[in-house]
Amino acid sequence: MNIRGTPYLLAQQDLERGVFEQPGPEAHPRIIQAFELVGMDVDDDVFNHCAVMMCLWHHESGSEHPGTAVARDWLRVGRSVPRHKSRPSDVFVFWREHPTQSWMGHVAMSAAWSEHNISHLCIGANQRQAGRDRVCQKDLLLDKLLDIRRITP
Repeated sequence: MNIRGTPYLLAQQDLERGVFEQPGPEAHPRIIQAFELVGMDVDDDVFNHCAVMMCLWHHESGSEHPGTAVARDWLRVGRSVPRHKSRPSDVFVFWREHPTQSWMGHVAMSAAWSEHNISHLCIGANQRQAGRDRVCQKDLLLDKLLDIRRITP
């Protein structure tokens, strides 16, 4: 059941709160909460916080989520949506290092299409802005897009 809003609105609230990464126990309370949700200690610097924050936003809204700190695990949740049918709040899953030979990735939610269609404005966590990794809106290039997922409550 949707208690506090949609995942997109929850992400916007964290953007307004200024949630940013600070390694270790000094991490923002929302990031600590997200790591606890997936059963991990925030001191584990192997994982970035994009996937755990996405899990937290979906958990709080009553939506399905993979419950892990691995961005590519979002490829198992919801259903695939073609680019031309994506809408705000759809989950964009990107690859890092290699499209098929790496577990690394990035996950963010759709905010708006850019004018030139080679990037997409996404809201997500662990996105660099103003010299820090934080919850923010950022234009992400689509050349590393693995899939767009529609998650239903």
